[in-house]
Amino acid sequence: MISRWPFLLTLVPLLAISNPRSMATESQPDPETQQSLAHAQQLSKAFAWSAQRIRPSVVEISTGRRVNGRSRLATPNTIVTGTGSGVIVDASGFILTNHHVVNGVQGVVVSLHDGRQFQARIVGSDPLADLAILKIEANDLTAATFADVEDIAVGQWVLAVGSPFGLELTVTAGIVSATGRRDLAFSSRGGYENYIQTDAAINPGSSGGPLVNLQ
Repeated sequence: MISRWPFLLTLVPLLAISNPRSMATESQPDPETQQSLAHAQQLSKAFAWSAQRIRPSVVEISTGRRVNGRSRLATPNTIVTGTGSGVIVDASGFILTNHHVVNGVQGVVVSLHDGRQFQARIVGSDPLADLAILKIEANDLTAATFADVEDIAVGQWVLAVGSPFGLELTVTAGIVSATGRRDLAFSSRGGYENYIQTDAAINPGSSGGPLVNLQ
């Protein structure tokens, strides 16, 4: 995903809301309401299943800078100057992220969903497409599966997954708002343009994370 316009991520406590008076007079919903609740629960389960399935493929990216005038690979103890997200696209250790996440950094650490951390090397980067490929040496990796671009439809449900504000594995939901977006204000430099627009909340740190369908 390309996060150019941040949206507010709101954190709220989980509360069970009830109205004893209404519960006393309406202990069971009517059949039509029951059917609506069943549909809503099915959609909720679909979101949960999709989020769980993509979880092993999403990584958090931390970047380091020069320390004491020398170039140094990032480690968990290195001063962190930036964070981003990425998605494993090959089980041999290749990770896709955004160019602007790793541009100009001297060290990159990739954190997996299971808590493992690896130093990563940048094997390719394209500033015009704002894409970069990282490589880590790790086993037991789960690669995400790419969807067919021809199957993307305006209005379909999608999930955006990443680590906004350094928060581990955050999932937001929305729809595909438009496809084939071009001539955008931030892309005046030229290059490849064929963006997917979504209303799923994307915040700083989400850059490089995947946009996934419910499959």
